[in-house]
Amino acid sequence: MSSPSPLPTPSSINDIEFVSDSRGWLVFSTNLYVTTNGGSNWTISLSTSAGSQEVKFSTYTRGYFCGSQGLVRYSTDGSGWATPSTLPSGAYYAIGTTPDTTIAFICGRFNTNSRVIKTTNGGKDWVVQANAEISGVTFYSVNFPTTTTGWAVGTGGNIYKTTNGGTNWVRQTSNTSAILQSVRFYDENHGVAVGNDGTI
Repeated sequence: MSSPSPLPTPSSINDIEFVSDSRGWLVFSTNLYVTTNGGSNWTISLSTSAGSQEVKFSTYTRGYFCGSQGLVRYSTDGSGWATPSTLPSGAYYAIGTTPDTTIAFICGRFNTNSRVIKTTNGGKDWVVQANAEISGVTFYSVNFPTTTTGWAVGTGGNIYKTTNGGTNWVRQTSNTSAILQSVRFYDENHGVAVGNDGTI
């Protein structure tokens, strides 16, 4: 990694992820920063073009990174970032890790359809989940409390659920048309989705 760098203005922070009291990451539009001393110093871990969105780690060293410019990277050691061997086209906004640390999902859109892609080998390869391609929808968040059960949320108040690891997706009743920005489930039955205009 390069020498410590000053951080951009705080208003440009898109995501933050800590795996311990000392080790964490900050996502800015064009750079991913890492700290190993609880935030006292930050170093550029990965430089990108504009549109970087989210970083998420399933273990201390296994991580995923995505961006709206079609960027996806994965790490097996927590420092170096690799390009996937196979990566479907899309704009990617959020990452959902699972209890199986080699399986993860990333959501977003491709053309005018929502898109969810899945890896089963820790980020090396990604496959489109065809039944999650919904016309006119963009997914902004995906969450998997188990390896097989998960939710994706996005525009138009859309909430979709899978119970078989992403193969099939069923629309849920949301009672809102607001854009949903984030979803988190604590087990297979209890969760929260939040979005624009204070929607919960």
